Amino acid sequence: ILDKWGAIGCDELGMKLALRGAGTGVTKALLRIVEGSYEIWAYDFTDKLTGVTEEFTIPTASFRCVGNEVNGVIDYQKIMDIEVTIEATGGATVTIYECKFIDVPRTAPVTFTLKEARNDSRNCTISYTRAVFVNDYRILVSTDGVNYANPIIDQITENTQLSFDASILQRNATYYVKVIARNELGETVAEESGMTIRSLERYVISEFDFATDAKLNAFVSSKMAVHANLAISRSDKGIKINVKEKGDWMHCIVNTDKGANKGYDTLKFYMDLREYQGTSVVVQLQDQAYNSYSHTLNIGAKREGYFEIPFSSFSGYNGQDVIRIAFNFVDYVGGENDSVYLDDLEYLKK
Repeated sequence: ILDKWGAIGCDELGMKLALRGAGTGVTKALLRIVEGSYEIWAYDFTDKLTGVTEEFTIPTASFRCVGNEVNGVIDYQKIMDIEVTIEATGGATVTIYECKFIDVPRTAPVTFTLKEARNDSRNCTISYTRAVFVNDYRILVSTDGVNYANPIIDQITENTQLSFDASILQRNATYYVKVIARNELGETVAEESGMTIRSLERYVISEFDFATDAKLNAFVSSKMAVHANLAISRSDKGIKINVKEKGDWMHCIVNTDKGANKGYDTLKFYMDLREYQGTSVVVQLQDQAYNSYSHTLNIGAKREGYFEIPFSSFSGYNGQDVIRIAFNFVDYVGGENDSVYLDDLEYLKK
């Protein structure tokens, strides 16, 4: 696909990834686009490569930035490579026949995502990924999270971020955000619309309250990195992290927006370790340069409940922008009944 570094010189608004393959026993395939800046974009799908497939296309707008986010926009002039990873329940063979970028006809705006709605006590900032084929965006902010009646903000912009004066928000009121991408062929509502504006005192990274397995899988593929020895599933206590196979330093990493930790001083989460048979759990703040700042939980003293860890307790941390929260498990037992439950991951200002 790439005969030299940065060989793609096309209009990114009309790009889709085309892939053909054949295989047996395949359950999932993961595609990654890696830029010259090492910004990593990922997309996964299931049941596409069981047998010979016809050529199919995937909008690059459906890819999510999962690593080393620089500006959150794919730079098609600096793509270094395309990576394909296959997961299977047993033995599998896969042949990739073709992988290329193609032009596609213009449609209504393609799926995009509301990333953040944040109140820093002076300004509110709403940001979202760029939609393909968009003419402009309509942003609605209302206390009505269903119909968005009587919005305090109803604004049109061509930008992927909107800021407004936080003083217009009423104390103790909950405000919901909806973003609509528009062009002459139709409208598309951003995924994650309905997000509430977050206050300075509490920034929710994830509440892990997924209504369906599909929503959980979408979050895991776009916002997490999970060690092969671990399995993630839904639970009434957030997510269940099962240690399938014993191992050393098995990670469960959650991505967060770059710099979202600014203005906060504590990491808080719920964890239930009563079924965990491992020897330790190490929590890390990780920055854009892949530096890690660690804190080891005292799981002998506390096995269940909310943990609050001041940033000052993470070894070597000195206010860097955090883009990942890692939970690392050392467990030489493993098995069906060896699990950890995680919920309500957030930053606090105390």
